[in-house]
Amino acid sequence: MDKESIRRIHEKDGNFSIILNEVFQRKDLSARAKGIWGYLMTLPDNWIVYRSEIFTHFSEGRGALDTAFNELIDKKYIKMERIRKEHQFNGCRYTIYEYAYENTFIETYLTPNKTKYTYNDFSRMQQLYTEYQDKAKIAQRIIEMPYDDFLQTQYWKIITAYLKHKAGDICPCGSNSNLNTHHKTYEHHGYEIEYLEDLIVLCGDCHNKEHSHE
Repeated sequence: MDKESIRRIHEKDGNFSIILNEVFQRKDLSARAKGIWGYLMTLPDNWIVYRSEIFTHFSEGRGALDTAFNELIDKKYIKMERIRKEHQFNGCRYTIYEYAYENTFIETYLTPNKTKYTYNDFSRMQQLYTEYQDKAKIAQRIIEMPYDDFLQTQYWKIITAYLKHKAGDICPCGSNSNLNTHHKTYEHHGYEIEYLEDLIVLCGDCHNKEHSHE
């Protein structure tokens, strides 16, 4: 019996899967690794499969697929745990994650990019932030960034989309033209996700007026 079982951590609804783009957009993962990860993401929640069994779903040879599987381990999308029973090795347990399970927040959310995000991405980001132990490290990375780079991070774009949605895509003045998310104070810069009350959605005219008073 193959004792190398795999457990998937992912949210799935009905006969389709909502999958993050992160893995597919990475240039440091092979197409085979992305294919294995994508296949595992289609399985039901907490589904237990075996490493040897998943390879039967691909046409490539075992050696090539083993290499691709190990890529996912190296990039922290699969966590491998060795199982011991009565002081003897008793196989491996693999847990596959939707996102890299270590240093995910900084690597994923604090890298400037040109991608657009929606308010639906906020709950996932908030969950990862909550799980991240060293919040000060996140804040320090943000503070050290050039402000123009900060505005292009996934972190800021998601917060902006979320607050615009909560505001009904409208400024307090009633305009919905050229909406921006404005810092009322920079006291908690780097911790915006914890202090959303420090931010406000303003139209272009109101935003310019606020900055003219600074």
